[in-house]
Amino acid sequence: MNTQNEIQPGKSILPVLVVIDDEEPILFSLQCLFRKDGYNLHTFSSGRDALEFLKENDADVIITDMRMPEMNGTQFLESSTVRSSNAIKIIISGYEEKTIILNAMSHGLARHYIMKPWDDEQLRAIVTESMLLQHKLKQKKLEDILLSFKSIPSPPNLHNKLKTMLQDEQLSNKDIAAEIEKSPALVAKLLRMSNSIFYGTRKPITNIFDSLTFIGTEFVLNIIFYLESFDSICSNIYPKAIPIVEEFTNFSIMRAQISKEICLNWHEEINPQEAYIAGLMLDIGMVFRICSNNEKSDLFLAEYLVGNKSLFLLDKETFKITHDEVGEALLNYWNFSPTIVTAVANHHRFAGKNSLSTIVQISDMLVLGKNSYPHDPFVDKLAPEWELKLSDFLKTIKNFELI
Repeated sequence: MNTQNEIQPGKSILPVLVVIDDEEPILFSLQCLFRKDGYNLHTFSSGRDALEFLKENDADVIITDMRMPEMNGTQFLESSTVRSSNAIKIIISGYEEKTIILNAMSHGLARHYIMKPWDDEQLRAIVTESMLLQHKLKQKKLEDILLSFKSIPSPPNLHNKLKTMLQDEQLSNKDIAAEIEKSPALVAKLLRMSNSIFYGTRKPITNIFDSLTFIGTEFVLNIIFYLESFDSICSNIYPKAIPIVEEFTNFSIMRAQISKEICLNWHEEINPQEAYIAGLMLDIGMVFRICSNNEKSDLFLAEYLVGNKSLFLLDKETFKITHDEVGEALLNYWNFSPTIVTAVANHHRFAGKNSLSTIVQISDMLVLGKNSYPHDPFVDKLAPEWELKLSDFLKTIKNFELI
């Protein structure tokens, strides 16, 4: 079985803005400028420190000064083309470096040049435009991933209908429950999952109305989204894959419960619904792959049952596109929230500053052990602490099985 020493985590997929300038007041000003724009912002006072960061992290946009000690802007830009070739580079510098700047831009080392002192709105507009371009490129890649499969699961229907019903203020939870109860097979699974959330802590939930009342309508709708998605993927499952898919289902339920529990005790406020659903959806790409019913899927299943290789390494060796990328593409296609999509896409990568990504990686390790590798090395330090904190809770949920 391969361990973290043999499989390294990938670079974070979070939208990243990197800023390099040797003057601390300028770094502070740029931090304030972009603080509310939702970027994962990293600032550095030297090009060498920024290059070290880029060894393990991708950047969407890089803003750099030109006149800096130790390593000037041109040297940094030349080196960054190797470390972060797809990043859009913006030079922000004084007039006196104009000849050097134009030379750098003529060699394709940067796309934009902003003169100091800069105009805040102009700089923000250029960064926003650059981030939008990067987003479109990523969207195209995700579409190409889905097109590599013979068929793409349809987006869930009942979930969308219920979301529409929720917008009608005259409808109550009883009306929502009545609509859900039109699908008996879904009701049975929903009640099982509802009880798994409170397993060992309260009396069983026996009807959909109670599920909506005790868990919350939005929470239940998200679970329905998962169940419908799962049913859509597994509609043509072949017998050989059924035991493996059932195993992954139970892993998902346990991981979702652990994610929610960690979230409730985390050092910052994280939406417990998002933590639960991210935990559920973490391996949706793997399930989709297993149910694809092709020669490579058969080979993957046979090797997985032998158990000599880690799940991720086996996945990587068998297919060109790993299951975390497939999961990201599926959830993006189904219009899941960007927060959940990011956590799923990031679960075998460096988590960076994203707490939800860290939480689901911890829960994945507590459920799968070494089969959760690779993940952010920081998780190896956090997981034992959370295993101790949640020891009684973990014993309880591992007695519950969905299937």
